[in-house]
Amino acid sequence: MAGVNWRSAAASDAGAVRSDNQDRHYIDDERGVFLVVDGLGGHAAGEKAAETAVAIIRAELESCDGDVREGIRNAIAAANTVIWNSLRTTKRGAAWPAC
Repeated sequence: MAGVNWRSAAASDAGAVRSDNQDRHYIDDERGVFLVVDGLGGHAAGEKAAETAVAIIRAELESCDGDVREGIRNAIAAANTVIWNSLRTTKRGAAWPAC
């Protein structure tokens, strides 16, 4: 049985309401990982959170030697932790209640 070969691409649009597009993406064809991060347009630092998520997830996955599914779970958790901690240390985030 022949292996599956594909080529991927990504596109995103800010839409009719926003002037900037805060969405980010990451593609790893080799492992079959396709990530779209919604930047939550209109929210403070939505683009920063999306960029951070992609950077952390990419770094975690690129250093992952084991099961890709477990690596994805760990990478998402790591990105969430970094973003949450960053939010809590900002002036605005410090006022938010901890969950």
